[in-house]
This record gives sequence, C-alpha cells and structure tokens, in this order.
Amino acid sequence: MHATSRRAIALCLLLLGAAAAHAQPAAAPGPTSGAPAAFAALPLSVVGPQAGLGDVLVLGTGAHFVRATSDGGAVTIDGAVVTDSALAGPWTPGAHSISVQPPASAPPATMAPLRFVFDNGAPRMQWEVGDTRLLDRYGLDQNVSRQDPPRRTDPTRDRHVKVLWSPDGRRWLPVLPKGAKTDPSGALADWLIAADKPQVFLWALDDEVFGPGVPVQPKEMQLVRVWSDDQLSAVRDLRLRVLPGDAGDRERAYRLEMVATDLVGNKTTVTWALARH
Repeated sequence: MHATSRRAIALCLLLLGAAAAHAQPAAAPGPTSGAPAAFAALPLSVVGPQAGLGDVLVLGTGAHFVRATSDGGAVTIDGAVVTDSALAGPWTPGAHSISVQPPASAPPATMAPLRFVFDNGAPRMQWEVGDTRLLDRYGLDQNVSRQDPPRRTDPTRDRHVKVLWSPDGRRWLPVLPKGAKTDPSGALADWLIAADKPQVFLWALDDEVFGPGVPVQPKEMQLVRVWSDDQLSAVRDLRLRVLPGDAGDRERAYRLEMVATDLVGNKTTVTWALARH
C-alpha cells in the first residue's frame, strides 16, 4: 500500500477518534486484548481467542479454561457445580458466570462469580441508500450543508472509479486513489476503520457505480451507508479493500471488499462489484 494511503488512514482515524471523544460525554469501557484484571484472581488460565470488554471476558471459538493448579476447588458455571470437562467449552452463545472455590485445605473464602461471554458468531453487516440526510442523522458533523460532494480529496481519486468514502461525513477519501498499485496482499487500496460500531458512507458520483448483483444501486449523488455491529460482544474494525476484478468487464473491473471483525476474530465479508467509468 502506498505511503500516501497510510498517511490518509492515520489522519482519518485520528480525526474520527477526536470527533467521537468530543461528541460523547462519557465513554464506555473500551475493549482490551486480554482478560479483565478481575480474572487474575481466578485460579484458571484462559487459552484461545479472548478479549476484555469492561469487566467481562469475551471468549471466541476454541477458547477454554485450564486449571492453574492441580489442587483447586470446585468450579461453578452459571450457578451450578461442574466437572473439569466443562472448562473446555464450547458453551452456549451468550453470557455466563464462573467461579472457583478454594480447596478444602485452604482457608474458607467466598469468590464472587466473574462474567464471561462466549461469542462464536460473526458480526452483522447492513446497508441503506439515501441522500445527505443520512449524514445529518449519522454523521459526526451535524451543522454542515452537504448538498454536493467535496471538490478536492486527498489523495487524488481515480477518475474512472466514481465513489468517495468517509467514516463520519466530515472528511472524504477516494475508494481507489489515482495510480494505485497492488500491495503484497493483492489490494489496490486498503482502508481501516477501528470502532466498536463502525460505519462507512459511500458517495456515488455517477449512476451505476456498482456492478450487477450488488444489493444497492445508488443513483448519481446518492449515498450508501454501511455499518456493522455484533450481538454478543463488539466489532473491532471494519476494513475496506479494493481488489482487481475482471479487467475485460467494465461493470466488474474491481471488487470492493468489506470485512467486519469482532473482538475475538469472527468475521463477516461482503464483496461488491465496482464499475469502471
């Protein structure tokens, strides 16, 4: 990926983070890459995909608990004493509680159950077509008139791909920059939006900017809003990649790939044909 694209991503994420911090009076506890601090007192180790969300431990497919010592006490999951086999999972998707009582040889103690969520489901991805009122409702800048797209974008857009994108309606970037070359992964452009409920606005500068079979077909100057959420935990990021398509087919010259990933690695991928004008 070009250095210009990396600078654009960094600036875009910086602006998005600053705007979100200004817009929200109180931030909820953010996700972490490991178990919450409270789980350090649990005489169990956690193996596999995991993340902290406030004081809740989120476990993904393949995650399990392992006893830290061989002389541990009884394990309770969801209020019922279980055998060690229950530590291996999987559990029913959703919220659970776990606690371990001290062994008989240890001083009596009561351990409050700790909460964990088993998330084995991929995030949802949804979309809608509309006009600039989508920006008034979902964008971060509520008092800007946006009847027309910006005349200038950074970097310069490919004139044959007539789609701009923005995570918040404030700053717009070309889906495909001018002169883009494939990176080692095969992508012509690679954009990342890091948020627990990410969204992206796609601004069509012409009719038929997407190819046949795409579930949205915005008209010239219409917007498409794409967003993702996760029912059991939170989304980690939404990635947009432009990939080469069928060079001989104008309507399928490129592919716009959108990938939503949650905290424990579950993914949803949507790919739309992107036309060349």
